[in-house]
Amino acid sequence: MGAQIRALVFLGLIGLMFVPVSARADEQSDRDACMTDAQTHCSQFFPNRDAVAHCLQHNRRVISKACRVALSHFKEKR
Repeated sequence: MGAQIRALVFLGLIGLMFVPVSARADEQSDRDACMTDAQTHCSQFFPNRDAVAHCLQHNRRVISKACRVALSHFKEKR
């Protein structure tokens, strides 16, 4: 029984190691989706991430669809 518990704990810890990597990958893909829009419309706010996000929200009508989707992820995280 002890070996089974150790194996379950080990597998659980391994699973937890991948959560931050996945979250970072999602954040990176969101950043990539908005980078051109941010440079075009909001570069004066770099490197303030919140100000850039606010600027992109303000310019929602002129940014790419991919960036609008990424912005919805930004709002969900807050």
